[in-house]
Amino acid sequence: MTSPTTRFYRDATVAALACAGLSFAAWFAFGLVLTAHEKVMDIKRNIATLSAKQGKATGILNEYERAQEDIARATSVLLDRNDKLTFIIMVERLAAEYGVTHIIQAVEGDAQDATGKKDHITFSLGVSGSFAQVLKFTQALEYTEYYAAANSVHMFTASGKGGSAVGTTDEVRAQLSLRVYVR
Repeated sequence: MTSPTTRFYRDATVAALACAGLSFAAWFAFGLVLTAHEKVMDIKRNIATLSAKQGKATGILNEYERAQEDIARATSVLLDRNDKLTFIIMVERLAAEYGVTHIIQAVEGDAQDATGKKDHITFSLGVSGSFAQVLKFTQALEYTEYYAAANSVHMFTASGKGGSAVGTTDEVRAQLSLRVYVR
């Protein structure tokens, strides 16, 4: 048999080895936990970044959709550059509606867009009728379905002498320069 001292040293060695083994296992397990924790934190940061990017992407998509709607609305109020006749027919209809006589002439616009195309067509209109009729006709031109702006309006009495009071039924003539924007 073994002596008690030998048994003591053997048991102490086994206990020390067991403690060392348990310490190494704890250190190894703690290292695995720390590595896993770092990976989890990286994943959480990535998820937060992706969520933020998703929110930005959604915002950009919404802006893009609103821009498409705005472009569609803007395009719908521009006259097709090759369709002057549509605008002339609309002027004819308005002239008949407001009881004025008129002469209309289309003059190509002088300003160009980035592609070198003309961005508007200028229409020259000679209109005659009562002051109220000419005024209502001019206002109606500004509120057509097409984007138009009056460049100039020259109004004078039909006799050409001026001096007619505003609101009288004397006939007046007006010369309008109307810019109609085209697509």
